[in-house]
Amino acid sequence: MKYGRQDGTTLVEFAFIGLLFFTILFGLIQYAELTKDRSMLTEAAVRGARLFSAKRGFATPCAATQTLIRNMLTGTLTNATAVGNSVNMTLDIACPTNPIDCACASPTKIAGQDFCVTTCFSGKISNACNENLCSSYLGTEAPEPPTGTAARVTLTYGFTPLFKSIGATNITSLTSTMSDTLK
Repeated sequence: MKYGRQDGTTLVEFAFIGLLFFTILFGLIQYAELTKDRSMLTEAAVRGARLFSAKRGFATPCAATQTLIRNMLTGTLTNATAVGNSVNMTLDIACPTNPIDCACASPTKIAGQDFCVTTCFSGKISNACNENLCSSYLGTEAPEPPTGTAARVTLTYGFTPLFKSIGATNITSLTSTMSDTLK
């Protein structure tokens, strides 16, 4: 059987296959960047919560936590030219609601248990902390905090996709919250 002229069919086939190939390729790159940023944010929150919970009795628990997180994230997040202006941080102390230990007007449920959550810092990671507030909420070494009291670090990063028309365009921010029991 003899076919007619097929000039240009390879170009048309390449256009269809190439479009699919490059869409998948750029989608994979986008997903890799999203996963890397999420992983870095989570690790910074884990280490920040561990450090913040261990700073009872110290003068600068908030600044030490900010410095650690800022140093960890500098140069690692995809679109963060200045980590201090692109990452929001919230530092909380969560005390189990017990009439003897903590009086709380409106408890928050965390993992099925009521906690009195007190925020001692919320804002851009470059903002100054109220160290007196954080120190007083964390307590000192002598009186032990109520059993189950935790320091919680929440980090939020505005994620901008590398390729706006491909992949995870509906994801605009990444948030990671970690807590550690006061020691």
